Amino acid sequence: MTAPPTIYNQNITSPASGRSQPASVLYNFSDHLPVMVDDQLPAVLNVATATAPTMLTQGEAFSLDVLIRNAANVVAALGADELDWALSTSGSLTGSASGTSLALAGASVAQVVFDTSTIGLTMGSLLITSSSQAAVNASVSIPFSYQVVAGGPVGDFNLHGFVDAADFTVWRDTFAIKGVNLPADADGNGIVNRDDYNLWRANFGEPAAMAGGSPVPEPLGVVAATMFLAMAVGSRLRSSNGPTWA
Repeated sequence: MTAPPTIYNQNITSPASGRSQPASVLYNFSDHLPVMVDDQLPAVLNVATATAPTMLTQGEAFSLDVLIRNAANVVAALGADELDWALSTSGSLTGSASGTSLALAGASVAQVVFDTSTIGLTMGSLLITSSSQAAVNASVSIPFSYQVVAGGPVGDFNLHGFVDAADFTVWRDTFAIKGVNLPADADGNGIVNRDDYNLWRANFGEPAAMAGGSPVPEPLGVVAATMFLAMAVGSRLRSSNGPTWA
């Protein structure tokens, strides 16, 4: 029997009869075997936000910018996998978004809305995750907390439209009481204290509304009475057995 010819210049997958080559063929004639390698670094999730407020007025509209980018350290965009990301929220924050970001590209911008419907300490969080294969830092969670305070002029503790002596009475009757829904907690720290009194005094006479483009005037008698109360409360606080204020 005649041995089948040894052929080197055909496709290595050729079904020719007797097609069988030693391993040395792959080494000596490797130019017939092109090899392609697709090497990419994994995507890197990077998240940044604008500055979030610590205090908002009830009913105030506020949304926070969230910047999401693929921070893979490469010299060409194709050197890293694309970043597939999704954003979700919980608690007092609302909003969702998703997208794809390439390396070396600008940041994608998503927005989340802060709920200001309820007075008091409010908390929420946002979560950004990546489904890209082997993504670095694939899950980022950012918590937020802020105080929602009553609208209108600061110091309008009885919510009647302007800051006057009647508001001092509300502050006096709730002094040193804790409670996130207390109107006299002007600075939103959860307790009625001397700082709230100082805010009332600083904003005395401020209206909540404009009448014909001018502030609503305070009666002269009320102004005079309030000035007297402001002096009296300072004396009372200094002589009381309560806390000492710096």
